[in-house]
Amino acid sequence: MQVKLSCQREAERCTGASWEFSIEEQTALFDTMTMNWTVVDPGARGIKEEWENNKELAEYFRKISAGDCNHWLREFLEHWEKVLEPAESPLKAPDTHQSSSMWIIISIIASVLIGSVLIGLVLIGVIIMKCRRRSDDPSSEVSSLDCEKGRLSELLSKMKPPKCQRKTF
Repeated sequence: MQVKLSCQREAERCTGASWEFSIEEQTALFDTMTMNWTVVDPGARGIKEEWENNKELAEYFRKISAGDCNHWLREFLEHWEKVLEPAESPLKAPDTHQSSSMWIIISIIASVLIGSVLIGLVLIGVIIMKCRRRSDDPSSEVSSLDCEKGRLSELLSKMKPPKCQRKTF
């Protein structure tokens, strides 16, 4: 058996309720407001005939519909209204502070990146110029072949100042 209870509520009171009973896929409906039975499937005539004459059962269904169903709907609506309440006023303008601060961060990162690339290019240019000057000097250890092969890292290591050594007293 499967049973469904449907309720309708308006102006803080129950204005309609019905039951749907399905036994072996044979369905009958009971309207608690009119106390009438309706057969949906022909096989449900037995349910209607048996329960239609049982006034106690009909009254029991009506009380549940009017009392419990009304209570359940009220609880549901209270919960539903809380769910539907907006967290902020719908008329409030969107917060632009976050988007403007994000723009500032992106600008800073782009500036640092562009600056790093420019500094790197300048350093490479300086190293190449020093490399060419030294290759023209016959007393220099650096030949023009070294520069042409791109061995700038070796030149850089030769140009680094010596590391400080710790002295213990």
